[in-house]
Amino acid sequence: EELAEYEELIRRLYEAISSLPPMQARRIHARYILGIKVKDIAAMEGITPSQAGKSIRAALRRLRRYFARQKWTVNL
Repeated sequence: EELAEYEELIRRLYEAISSLPPMQARRIHARYILGIKVKDIAAMEGITPSQAGKSIRAALRRLRRYFARQKWTVNL
């Protein structure tokens, strides 16, 4: 049962990430799935760490709203 709950959470998370604009989805994936630091994401994209961080925070807010609209609960 625990495994099934985990798999459902992962499915929902990927569904939510796919609802993001492509650039934000890539940044979220790089930061939280691949574990790349914000400064390194910024360097790869040729932007400032501040810009990358702001985009990632905005994406997290969008993910929280997506989860709320779907009435899914998770601590993001």
